[in-house]
Amino acid sequence: MNNYIIIYQLPISNELNSLKAYLNREIGTVDYFESAIGTEKYKLPETMQYISSNENRRELFEKIRDISNKLNITLSVIILEVSGRLWYNLPKLSNIK
Repeated sequence: MNNYIIIYQLPISNELNSLKAYLNREIGTVDYFESAIGTEKYKLPETMQYISSNENRRELFEKIRDISNKLNITLSVIILEVSGRLWYNLPKLSNIK
Protein backbone atom coordinates (compact mmCIF):
# COMPACT_ATOMS: atom_id res chain seq x y z
CA MET A 1 0.00 0.00 0.00
CA ASN A 2 1.29 3.47 -0.84
CA ASN A 3 1.86 6.28 1.60
CA TYR A 4 0.63 9.78 0.97
CA ILE A 5 3.19 12.21 2.34
CA ILE A 6 1.65 15.45 3.48
CA ILE A 7 4.00 18.35 4.19
CA TYR A 8 2.49 21.15 6.18
CA GLN A 9 3.73 24.26 7.89
CA LEU A 10 4.31 25.14 11.52
CA PRO A 11 2.84 26.42 13.71
CA ILE A 12 -0.17 24.19 13.30
CA SER A 13 -3.40 26.18 13.30
CA ASN A 14 -6.87 24.91 14.14
CA GLU A 15 -7.57 24.62 10.41
CA LEU A 16 -4.51 22.44 9.83
CA ASN A 17 -5.32 20.37 12.93
CA SER A 18 -8.77 19.85 11.46
CA LEU A 19 -7.23 18.72 8.16
CA LYS A 20 -4.88 16.34 9.97
CA ALA A 21 -7.83 14.75 11.81
CA TYR A 22 -9.75 14.52 8.53
CA LEU A 23 -6.84 12.74 6.83
CA ASN A 24 -6.46 10.29 9.69
CA ARG A 25 -10.14 9.38 9.37
CA GLU A 26 -10.25 9.20 5.57
CA ILE A 27 -6.86 7.71 4.69
CA GLY A 28 -5.09 5.31 7.00
CA THR A 29 -1.71 5.49 5.29
CA VAL A 30 -0.64 9.07 5.72
CA ASP A 31 2.84 10.02 6.89
CA TYR A 32 3.18 13.51 8.30
CA PHE A 33 6.38 15.49 7.97
CA GLU A 34 6.32 18.80 9.77
CA SER A 35 8.06 21.48 7.77
CA ALA A 36 8.81 24.85 9.33
CA ILE A 37 8.16 27.73 6.96
CA GLY A 38 9.88 31.04 7.60
CA THR A 39 7.84 34.09 8.51
CA GLU A 40 9.19 35.87 5.44
CA LYS A 41 6.46 36.85 2.96
CA TYR A 42 6.53 35.00 -0.31
CA LYS A 43 4.38 34.61 -3.40
CA LEU A 44 2.45 31.38 -3.75
CA PRO A 45 3.46 29.38 -6.83
CA GLU A 46 0.83 29.62 -9.55
CA THR A 47 0.33 25.87 -9.29
CA MET A 48 -0.98 26.12 -5.72
CA GLN A 49 -4.72 25.51 -5.48
CA TYR A 50 -7.11 26.51 -2.74
CA ILE A 51 -8.94 23.86 -0.71
CA SER A 52 -12.30 25.51 -0.21
CA SER A 53 -14.35 22.82 1.52
CA ASN A 54 -14.40 19.29 2.89
CA GLU A 55 -15.75 18.14 -0.48
CA ASN A 56 -12.69 19.64 -2.19
CA ARG A 57 -10.48 17.85 0.33
CA ARG A 58 -12.14 14.54 -0.48
CA GLU A 59 -11.69 15.12 -4.23
CA LEU A 60 -8.05 16.11 -3.71
CA PHE A 61 -7.19 12.97 -1.78
CA GLU A 62 -9.09 10.75 -4.19
CA LYS A 63 -6.94 12.30 -6.94
CA ILE A 64 -3.79 11.63 -4.90
CA ARG A 65 -4.83 8.02 -4.34
CA ASP A 66 -5.62 7.49 -8.04
CA ILE A 67 -2.31 8.95 -9.24
CA SER A 68 -0.35 7.04 -6.62
CA ASN A 69 -2.03 3.73 -7.43
CA LYS A 70 -1.77 4.11 -11.21
CA LEU A 71 1.92 4.95 -11.11
CA ASN A 72 2.71 2.79 -8.06
CA ILE A 73 4.56 5.61 -6.36
CA THR A 74 4.58 7.49 -3.08
CA LEU A 75 3.20 10.94 -3.71
CA SER A 76 4.19 14.10 -1.82
CA VAL A 77 1.65 16.86 -1.44
CA ILE A 78 2.50 20.26 -0.03
CA ILE A 79 -0.22 21.89 2.04
CA LEU A 80 0.24 25.42 3.33
CA GLU A 81 -1.96 27.80 5.22
CA VAL A 82 -1.74 31.36 3.94
CA SER A 83 -4.05 34.10 5.20
CA GLY A 84 -6.30 31.56 6.89
CA ARG A 85 -6.80 29.47 3.73
CA LEU A 86 -5.42 26.05 2.93
CA TRP A 87 -3.54 25.62 -0.34
CA TYR A 88 -2.09 22.48 -1.88
CA ASN A 89 0.34 21.66 -4.62
CA LEU A 90 0.63 18.31 -6.36
CA PRO A 91 4.02 17.52 -7.91
CA LYS A 92 4.25 17.70 -11.68
CA LEU A 93 4.06 14.20 -13.06
CA SER A 94 6.96 14.97 -15.40
CA ASN A 95 9.14 15.36 -12.28
CA ILE A 96 8.24 11.91 -10.98
CA LYS A 97 10.62 9.12 -11.95
